[in-house]
Amino acid sequence: MSINEQMISVTTDAITVFTKLYDGAVVSGGPMFTAGGFSAVFDCAITKNRIMVVTLDHKPGEFMIAVANKDAADDDIAHEILPADRLNTSTVLEYMEAHFAK
Repeated sequence: MSINEQMISVTTDAITVFTKLYDGAVVSGGPMFTAGGFSAVFDCAITKNRIMVVTLDHKPGEFMIAVANKDAADDDIAHEILPADRLNTSTVLEYMEAHFAK
């Protein structure tokens, strides 16, 4: 499975699982095609937090994941670089559970 296909699968699965686990969750998101890579965003309507997952063509063995508040004006977003084998539903769910309303 290509990294793009994996991202689409992870995005869909994470939103589906999270909203089934937490009835009060109001979550949206989806994959995005970007120049030089592929990304996905996950938004929580209640906390206004956004999780961004980004792959870059020139760094094939890793991906970046970051959390930011959509209302904050801070351009310096802390992020974590993880190995590509961690790009899965469980990893994204960990971030969703930590930063999204349940």
